[in-house]
Amino acid sequence: MTNIIPGATLLLPYFSAVISESHNLQRLFEKHEFIFSASTFVAIIAAGLIYENMGARIEVAFWSQINDGEKDEDWKNYLKQQAKEETIGMQYIHGVVLRMKFEASFAAAIISAAPGIILLKNFKILDSCESMMLILVGMIISAAYLIQEAKCSVNLLAKTRSLLYR
Repeated sequence: MTNIIPGATLLLPYFSAVISESHNLQRLFEKHEFIFSASTFVAIIAAGLIYENMGARIEVAFWSQINDGEKDEDWKNYLKQQAKEETIGMQYIHGVVLRMKFEASFAAAIISAAPGIILLKNFKILDSCESMMLILVGMIISAAYLIQEAKCSVNLLAKTRSLLYR
């Protein structure tokens, strides 16, 4: 899911714009629905994986801001742990990492999807400038919130590792 939602968010406006403007693609979709659907699914997963990498870059940027050397030692100690029996703290870290990866990749996908919303307006799929602006403002607010949450998650990971490995 951490790949599918960002990938779909990114590609949906662009696919909608292209399909609505291309009668050949519409006919192709009608004739070969399974192939078209499978190709769309693969594109969504691929986009999601690419945006997961972008999310990792966001994580590294936030990590660089808070790293004081001790946090590097905590990270190295965390990576050296044997996975014989997971503590509650380790399970908690896994959940926070998953959430942080989603927050960062989804924020990047939302930002990249914004030009697709403008295309939808230009192709008359969105009927008013007001609806386009409302969607874009919602996207900007959502992306800002998700970036802030990703930053908080990076800080939380550092604090939790510190508790576990010092």
